[in-house]
Amino acid sequence: MAKKNMLNLTALDNSGSKTVKAAEPTEKASNVSPNSIANLRPRKKGIPPKKYMQLDIIQFDDYLHRIAKYKRMTRTKYILSLIKQDYETHKEEYEMLKNLSEFDR
Repeated sequence: MAKKNMLNLTALDNSGSKTVKAAEPTEKASNVSPNSIANLRPRKKGIPPKKYMQLDIIQFDDYLHRIAKYKRMTRTKYILSLIKQDYETHKEEYEMLKNLSEFDR
């Protein structure tokens, strides 16, 4: 990684006393990739940012890690497969509950 190379230059002002000024860095000191900056765009008006659900499943972290690795998938993919399996099992109940307003958001 490139370091900032700041040189202290000494000069004499009109009265003969020394003044010190810092020179410009000789190399670009940014850690940001130019490719990532090129893809930045302002948000489009009217489109809200995507929301994600937060689940407190930290107590099952070790279990999820080991089972997902055993099944050769990510933890997210494993959890989604469990939800899909549960959805298929309870599909009829879900369809019935969609018609009841007390379960609406």
